Amino acid sequence: MLVGILCYVLGVKLRFDLSPHDFMALTALGVVTVWVGGFVMFFGLPATRIALFPLSFLIFIIPLPEALLLRIITALQYASAEAASLLFQLCPFPFTRESLYFTLPGLHIEVARECSSIRSSLALFIACILANHLLLYRWWSKVAVLLLVFPLAVFKNGGRIVTLSLLTLYVDKDFMASDLHSKGGVVFFGLALVMLLPIFLGLRKLDLRHAGAGQEPGSYT
Repeated sequence: MLVGILCYVLGVKLRFDLSPHDFMALTALGVVTVWVGGFVMFFGLPATRIALFPLSFLIFIIPLPEALLLRIITALQYASAEAASLLFQLCPFPFTRESLYFTLPGLHIEVARECSSIRSSLALFIACILANHLLLYRWWSKVAVLLLVFPLAVFKNGGRIVTLSLLTLYVDKDFMASDLHSKGGVVFFGLALVMLLPIFLGLRKLDLRHAGAGQEPGSYT
């Protein structure tokens, strides 16, 4: 609790020297640390061991530091551009690419930071962690699911770029300014979940076969 209070006070003291994002990250870290420390103090270590997952899950309240967030966004940008380039090669029209820029017949696009799908990628990561805890047994099954998050996020983002480009070229030029562009991430997030579902169910079936179908998730070690 003392460490959490110190983090919060330090964030308040440095609020004018930090970016708004880093200020929120440091103060939120302090608040979450105080919550966890208070739980341990009032309920003890045995209860803490039982509640370890929900207590650990509180970490997702804390915003990522700005430097780390920018690195992740940049990685998603370039990986999404690679995925889009591979998918464009399957399309029946020529295109040229220069880093994050694509030139198609009658269309010039950039894979900007806003196109990195950082929010839906983080949401996919959090959803997989929660599903792992509730439904899978063995650690390697959980790790396998988490390792799929980044390539799946990149593939669905590349698919989003190509889909919007094709709709703009062949259906309506206003698609790049439509809600599908600015708010359609949930559609492709759903497609990513659909692609992940058979893999997840297959791993769960293997886990149940190995651990015994009568056990509850989390009871097998």
